[in-house]
This record gives sequence, structure tokens and C-alpha cells, in this order.
Amino acid sequence: MWCRFLYIFFFLYLHIILSAQDVRVVDSLKREIDKVKTDDTLKVKKLITLSNFLSNYEFKEAIICANQALELSRKLKFLKGEVTSYNCLADAYWFHSDYDKAQQYYFKAYRINDSIHNERGIAFSLYNIGWILCIQQHNYSEDKYLYKSLALYTKLHDVPGLMKIYNALASYYSERCHNENHRQFFDSSLMYFEKGIALAKSQNDISDLGRVYGNLGDLFFVEKDYKTATFYNQKSYDIHQKENDSSSMMICMLNLGLCELESGKVKDAVKKFNYVYAYNVNHDIKDTRLLALKALARSYYKLNDFKQAYEHYEAFVNLKEELDKEAYSTSISNLQSSYSLEKSEANVGQLKQKNELQELRNKKNIYFIFF
Repeated sequence: MWCRFLYIFFFLYLHIILSAQDVRVVDSLKREIDKVKTDDTLKVKKLITLSNFLSNYEFKEAIICANQALELSRKLKFLKGEVTSYNCLADAYWFHSDYDKAQQYYFKAYRINDSIHNERGIAFSLYNIGWILCIQQHNYSEDKYLYKSLALYTKLHDVPGLMKIYNALASYYSERCHNENHRQFFDSSLMYFEKGIALAKSQNDISDLGRVYGNLGDLFFVEKDYKTATFYNQKSYDIHQKENDSSSMMICMLNLGLCELESGKVKDAVKKFNYVYAYNVNHDIKDTRLLALKALARSYYKLNDFKQAYEHYEAFVNLKEELDKEAYSTSISNLQSSYSLEKSEANVGQLKQKNELQELRNKKNIYFIFF
């Protein structure tokens, strides 16, 4: 009981500190926006910065700011501002699990980028579309969007872009490894994670390194190597803690709890799951809340507390039904009917084949590096 009290107290204390910091940042950004007396591109950029910051905390206000940036960009005929506004809106909706609207806004950003031949923007749009289709919706036949993005980022020698797409492809193959249980997908996922780690270290990019370590922990968890999964999730947690990235810390804590659950440390796992659940309810983050509910249901069942297990599982089912309706409500074929994304299919096939061949060549080197 005392231990549980400490957890609740620490959560409330952390929330108070974060809220005070957030208020200061938001107030500062709003003052900067008010200082811009004329409607120009500087105001658009500051509105987008504010919206990006608010998307994790004040969803509705984030949407308002992004829409203001979009309207002003249209008024100024500032196409890059329009693109960034669409991406900003999409990110906010994606973060709150509204994949239907997120996909629509990512697609609008793609259309503008394609019309002005902005290759870096096209690569980013393809990455976003591919992530939702292949990873959120498990539509594995649409992996061409990820490979198209990889081709463009490679051509442009875009390091941040390559970091994103390596992580996306690694996560995509990790998902397939989990859902289809094929060893080749584990090998491909490991290869792209290794590429991401090497690139992040070469750039001294701590934030990206933390994300890659966390995803690598997921991969080893699927392989039931809970010791290695715990090792990488703890490394990820430590990095996100230094970066004051609370949302990522919660995901790491959830994953550490899952490793404890599978290792028989059920009561320790329950403490982590309750902590994660409370945080995500408070910040209205549905995806992680769903995972926490499922983990709690399993944990209470293992503890023979069937009443708690049933209540948490019922809440899990209700939330999952809500999210499933949102996740699968958009058909990419409907979007493509208004604007084609199906160009250069032969080139995409060749590119995928080339990358898979390279994966096979690198496999032995990867295992040597990791093991």
C-alpha cells in the first residue's frame, strides 16, 4: 500500500512539474506570435511550432493553431507553409489515434510536395503514408511507400530522413515478425535497426538512438529474449529520461513491465502498468492506454484477481473497438482515385529486391555485431 502511494505521489508530482514547464513554453510562444504584427511567413512558422508542442498535451488547441497556420499560408500563397501545416495536423491526429484524418492530411501534404517537385517533402510524405498503412494498419502489401521514401532519402543523402526510414522499415519487419513469425523478417528488422544505430551514433543523435533502442527491445521481446529486451528498453528509458521525453519514458516503462510479466515478476509489472495507464489517461493517449489495459488484464488474471482482470479486459475491448473503427476507416484506394501514388512501380520492385539482397549479404555481419 505504501509503495502504491509513492507511485501515485510521484506521478502527481511529475505532472505538476511538467505542467509548469509546459505553461511557460506555451506562454512564451504565444507572446512571440502576438509580437508579429503583420500576417507573414514568420507567423506561420511560429503557429506551427506552437501546434507541434501542444499536440502531446492540448490536442484541441494544437488543431486550432495548425488550422490558423494553414489559412494564413493559403492567404500568403506560401506552399511550404501549407505542407507543414498539413503535416502538423496529421501528426496531431496520428498521436491521438485518429488515423483516418491523419492519413488524409498526410496525403494532402504529398499532393503539394509532388506538384512543386519537392523530393525531400515527397520522401517525408511517403514515409508517413507508409507508416500508417504498413505498421498501424498492417497492410503489408503497401510497403512500396516505405521503399520509395528510402530511395529518395538515400539519393538526397538526408541523414534525419534516413534515420526515420531505417526505423520505419525496422519496425515494419518487426511487426511482420510478430504477426507472421518468419525468421527472415527478424533478420531484416535487425539489419535496419543496426543501420539506424550506426547512423545515430555517427551523428551523436541521442533522441533517435533512444527510439531505436526501444524498438530493438520490442524485437527481442517478440523473440521471447526478455533479458535482452529489458537491456535495450532500459537503455532507451535512460536516454528519454535525460531528454525529458515523458511520453517515450512511459512506453519504455510499459515494455519493461511486459518483460517483468513474462519473467514472473507480476506484482512489479502491475505497478508499472498502473503508472503508465494513469499517465496516458491524463494525456489522452489512446494507443498506449490500450496496451496498458491489456497488460493489466493479463496481470490480474495471473494473480487470480479475476474481478480486476475482467474489468480491465472489458475496458480494453471497448477501447480497441473504438480505435479499430478509426484505424481502418480510410481506404488508400479511395485516396488514390483522386490522385495517383502508383508511379514507377517497376523501379520500386527493383529497389525492394536490391535492398533485400543487401539484407542477406549483411546478415552475418549483423549477428556478429549484436551477439
